[in-house]
Amino acid sequence: SGARYMANVAQLCIILVMLSFDFSDILVFDNFFCASAISLEFAAFFWLRWSQPDMRRPFRVPSWSFVLFPPAAVVLLVVVIHCLTKSWKAFAINATAFVLGLPYGWWISRKSQQQHEHGHRSSLDVLLEDD
Repeated sequence: SGARYMANVAQLCIILVMLSFDFSDILVFDNFFCASAISLEFAAFFWLRWSQPDMRRPFRVPSWSFVLFPPAAVVLLVVVIHCLTKSWKAFAINATAFVLGLPYGWWISRKSQQQHEHGHRSSLDVLLEDD
């Protein structure tokens, strides 16, 4: 399969583009996407918690720990705002990558859902069946 070669070429292209940036810009990009990823994980956590409360899970989060989410959300918001307002270049790259990344993520999610509907099992399915 040529997948590993394509992945290496894609990573090489990203590295070559990143070489043109200052280290502080790279930190801004990294912080923006880490904060965005954590925000999406929080959103997914709450969406599953409210939409499917009886779904089997590997562990249950204690209710008292929900008090930690508001301070974490404030910190994430501050990080995202800082990353978007540092410079026009940082804003343009972060916003463009985010806007292009969301449809790609939705496409991957839909593709995975279709494979699951056609009987392809994921590693998570196997893990949950073993219980």
